[in-house]
Amino acid sequence: MINGKSWPFTERLSYARGATVRWRWINTGSGGHPLHLHGFYFNVDSRGNGAEDTVYARDRDLRVTELIEPGGTFAMSWKAERAGNWLFHCHLTYHTLAHLPMAQILTGKPKITNDEYENGIVHRAGMGGLVLGISVRGNVSHVAEPPASRRLTLVVEPAQGDGPQNPAFRYVLDEGGKTISEPGDIGPPIVLTRGVPVAIDVVNHLKEATAVHWHGIELQDSYYDGVSGYSGAGARLAPMIEPGKTFEVRMAPPRAGTFIYHTHMFDVYQLRGGLAGPLIVLEPGQRFDPATDHIFTITTTHTVADAGKIFVNGMFQPPALTVHAGVRQRLRFINMTTFWTNAVVGLSSGSGTVRWQPIAVDGADLPITARAAESAVQTVTIGETRDFAFTPVARGELLVQIWPDPNYGLVTIPVHVI
Repeated sequence: MINGKSWPFTERLSYARGATVRWRWINTGSGGHPLHLHGFYFNVDSRGNGAEDTVYARDRDLRVTELIEPGGTFAMSWKAERAGNWLFHCHLTYHTLAHLPMAQILTGKPKITNDEYENGIVHRAGMGGLVLGISVRGNVSHVAEPPASRRLTLVVEPAQGDGPQNPAFRYVLDEGGKTISEPGDIGPPIVLTRGVPVAIDVVNHLKEATAVHWHGIELQDSYYDGVSGYSGAGARLAPMIEPGKTFEVRMAPPRAGTFIYHTHMFDVYQLRGGLAGPLIVLEPGQRFDPATDHIFTITTTHTVADAGKIFVNGMFQPPALTVHAGVRQRLRFINMTTFWTNAVVGLSSGSGTVRWQPIAVDGADLPITARAAESAVQTVTIGETRDFAFTPVARGELLVQIWPDPNYGLVTIPVHVI
């Protein structure tokens, strides 16, 4: 609950466009909460007593997600620059489910029979719990949308092995007849350019409704934010993308960085099914080079029996990387699991961890004061992205190491330095 209430009965907060908003958060519960703001960045102004943490908070700069541990507090501020309806919610998806019997909460969806599934009958369970609705009053800018310079098609479809209790879905990207999908259970990278308008047609080939949220993107029009029945303003609210339907999304990303696209419908169930992927925004004139730019997207596995395991780039064991000594590498880590709030990522050699340089969090470049080289171990919470740079100095073997939690299974990815 937030201030004693659960969505849809939580406070509905309304602000004038341009207002500066200040919130204080206090976690009196027994679990951690990765709190995520749609559509805007916020500053973490202080943590705890606001004394020693203030300088650290200033160095952290902008965020779209902040983890608050049990007994923790923090103060945040943000500017309501764009009109429309937006959400603020916990990104531990079990904390934003409508109330269901416990057996159904564990799977994220009411149990259905095989016959119901084959006939397209799916019981819809909406959001509940740790969710706040925000309305920013003012003129909505969708009337001045620029023409799209690019058009992509993002198809949502069943994957091999899909069934009513163990979902298997996938995203397939198409641009100009060129189709891109990943070998693992993860969406392919969508690579956009800062400031370049793009139209993305989301086509639903599932037997159930879906929606796509563009996590971390400062959208000009909240209608495209991906919360059906809420995103938008007035009577112009985003629909569910029903089976067989298409929803056109328009955006012009204002910031280069590492972001996420993911479902915002039956979140636990569809995220376990594979409906998440990396969204990379480059500066104009840049090209994405997978030889030096490496993405590690951490997601939850399909079956409850594998609850102690994770997928990295949609696999239990991703392939090894080969890099060149003396060539700068960028590592992009994304946590889109359903409940691993403290995933640990690291880079090591045979004799221990190496050092890397933090360069961005949540898609926002870090200030120079926060870019000092440090030991290559970091926690990444749900809904968070973290980017690091490192330059291997000599030939040899390194390991990228990813734990869902320090007490659970380790995923290692060999890095051959040649």
